[in-house]
Amino acid sequence: MDMINLTSMNNTADTIAHNLTILVVDDNHDMREIMEEIIICYGHRSDSATNGQEAVKMAMIKKYDLILMDIQMPVMDGFQALEILKRNHVTAPVAALTAHNLTVDQVRCFAAGFDYYFSKPINFKVFKALLDSLSGQRLETYQERSPAL
Repeated sequence: MDMINLTSMNNTADTIAHNLTILVVDDNHDMREIMEEIIICYGHRSDSATNGQEAVKMAMIKKYDLILMDIQMPVMDGFQALEILKRNHVTAPVAALTAHNLTVDQVRCFAAGFDYYFSKPINFKVFKALLDSLSGQRLETYQERSPAL
């Protein structure tokens, strides 16, 4: 796995309008660690879960501003977790995070109800733009959204 130089990223903690609380859900320990470090570097707070079942339990007891959800995990995958979250009226936006990066995968994620889509390796410029938007800052033009269906 490539190393990421966190010191080269902009630490915008002083300029963030609203610090977000983000749940990172991924069965890959390294991916969870990287995403949590990035989130903290951007001035936000992070919790993590190793599968969809843990994520559902956590999201039912704590309010998150964003849930970053891997799709393919043991115990409960991201699609199953999303369905339970929606059924239980969890209002946090949920971003799909997947190694599957074909257009058909993106369409499937949006059709299932994911609010955002990120393929691995994640585009950190796009991710930061999303966080800035959710925290009340102006959204850059780098936002990944649903393709026209």
